[in-house]
Order: sequence, then structure tokens, then C-alpha cells
Amino acid sequence: MTEITGRLAAIAAGIAAIAFAALSVWSYVELRALRTEHTDTERQLATKTESNGVLKSQLATSQADLAVMTDAAGKSSASVVLFASQVSAAQAAAREAKARAVQQSAGYQKQIDVLTERIDHPSNQPETCDAVLDRLRSTL
Repeated sequence: MTEITGRLAAIAAGIAAIAFAALSVWSYVELRALRTEHTDTERQLATKTESNGVLKSQLATSQADLAVMTDAAGKSSASVVLFASQVSAAQAAAREAKARAVQQSAGYQKQIDVLTERIDHPSNQPETCDAVLDRLRSTL
């Protein structure tokens, strides 16, 4: 019986060794697959980290550009306000000049009417055309 027990023990040890070997091979294959997957994950992480760095750089550039554009828009807005006030002042000056011109024109027309009446009035001494023009020029 000892011999049978010894053989059974040897068979059990062989089966256990085969099972242990199969388990070891399976563990080795799984570990290798996990290492490959880990390496791929590290590469992807490095790529994403690099991509994030590029995106952060682009974001910083965009923010700087936005700040420059905002500043330019503020300056442009101030220029528009200044230009509008200058236009308003120019329009006011033009209105004032037009009013003065209308006033002067009315005054000149009045003087012309007075001179025309003097020339056309029968009680006046006849004047030469040159004298009338000289007097008209002097009043203007």
C-alpha cells in the first residue's frame, strides 16, 4: 500500500505540478498583456499630457490676443466718441456759420434794395453806373 500511496502521491504531485505550470504560463501571459497595456496607457497619457500642454499654450495665446483686442476695442470706442464729439462741434460751427451767412446775406440784400431804390427813384440825380458800383463795393 505504501507503494500505491507513493504512486498516488507522485501522480497528485505531477498533476499539481502540471496545474501549477499551467497557472504559471497563464499568469505569465496575463502579466505580459498587462505590461503591454500599461505601456500603451503610459504612451497615451504622455500624448494627452503633451496635447494638453499645447492646448494650454494656445489658450494663453488666445487670452493674450483677446486682451489686446479688448484694449483696441476700448481705444477704438474712445476714438469714436471723440470723433462724434468733434463732428457735433463741427456741425454746431457750420450751423452758426450758416446763420451768420444768412444774416449777412439779408443785410447785403437790404443794402442792394436801398441802392436800387435810390437809383430808380425819379427825384434823385442820375448817377453813373460806375459810381453806383463803387458805392456798392465799398458797402460790401
